[in-house]
Amino acid sequence: MAAPTTQHLPAGKVHDDFAAWASTNGIKISKVKIAAIPNAGIGIVATEDIKAGESLVFTPSASLLTREVISEVLPSLSHITLKHGKERTTHELRTHALIAVGLAIKSYHKQKPWQDVWPSYESFREYMPLLWDTAKQELLPPSALLHLNKQKEKFESDFKKVKELGFTVTRDEYAHNWVIVNTRTLFYKPPTYNDVPREDCMCLCPFIDYFNHCDVGCKVERDAKGFTVTSDREYKAGEQIFVSYGPHNNDFLLCEYGFILDNNRWDEVNIDNYILPRLKPAHQNYLKGEGFLGGYVFDSSTFCFRTQVALRISFILPVPTPTSVRLLRWRQFIEGVDDGAREEVGVQEVFKSIIGQIKFRADEVLAELDDLQESEKDITTTSTSLDQTIRSRWEQILGVVEQLERTWQ
Repeated sequence: MAAPTTQHLPAGKVHDDFAAWASTNGIKISKVKIAAIPNAGIGIVATEDIKAGESLVFTPSASLLTREVISEVLPSLSHITLKHGKERTTHELRTHALIAVGLAIKSYHKQKPWQDVWPSYESFREYMPLLWDTAKQELLPPSALLHLNKQKEKFESDFKKVKELGFTVTRDEYAHNWVIVNTRTLFYKPPTYNDVPREDCMCLCPFIDYFNHCDVGCKVERDAKGFTVTSDREYKAGEQIFVSYGPHNNDFLLCEYGFILDNNRWDEVNIDNYILPRLKPAHQNYLKGEGFLGGYVFDSSTFCFRTQVALRISFILPVPTPTSVRLLRWRQFIEGVDDGAREEVGVQEVFKSIIGQIKFRADEVLAELDDLQESEKDITTTSTSLDQTIRSRWEQILGVVEQLERTWQ
């Protein structure tokens, strides 16, 4: 949690101009202000003592940047017809992709004071792994790289469709605005979105997008009138005020938002890349059928139950038939009827092997970062910042491993 008082500085003229614009455009701001916070960028701090349950910020629905708003200002596309005669339209773009292209081609001219405070492309390159060079990306822990690769697939798919639809935009221009959308959206599902997939239920929300993340933070709620931030507890004047982006581990936070928390109650390490290669296709089919395929993690106290389930079926060789006794026993383990004692020694051996591989890779990367630190002394601070982020995440994972190992003693 934050200290009683957060050291902060004036945010700067561009942020002051935005705050003034917001106040005159229907955004209600009470007892808080935008501030520059050392080592944490820009955030929100209390200007006076706040009680629990106070409304701090209200942003009206008319100020939201949504799919519908962007669709209204996009230029008409040239008719693109597929071979089977169906005409292509922007409806095939995900909300994320649509808003990003609208911003990238500068077809949205409203709310300029808000757009002026969004980070530059070069600023994002300092902390968003999606925009790093491949060599830097590959130094990330496998758990972070797994998430990053999925994110890269989404970006590449969106950019490909945008180009196919005829939009004139460079890769860097699109990536910049794609990341703006990625880091600043709120979940948004009005009544008209009944059949809209969850991942397309998003909008950008001025002023509320300034709040930084913490494990536990203020409530962010939406009704027909707009979004409201309500204090979750008492705050002292000068204290930074947070909201929670959700129960996310640090690999997710790093890839999606560009930061990691020093203390994250939700932190865990994904090990899909260690478990999935052990599984035969038939094993994976059984796991998929039971809802246990993928999502294998460990934290400071244990390996998750999903991992236990996956490893136990991997030991059944040759691959079992649906009526085999060993498969029945495996299903009983899932149901809690069988304690899995027969496989426990093998499971523990795999756990220790995975931990050993993680520690070995950590040693490799940390040594490489030490060498880079020597060779990059006279190079830009951007590279140094990236290296420190990578180092910090690896050190966090080693800390989780160390605590886990203590539970085995």
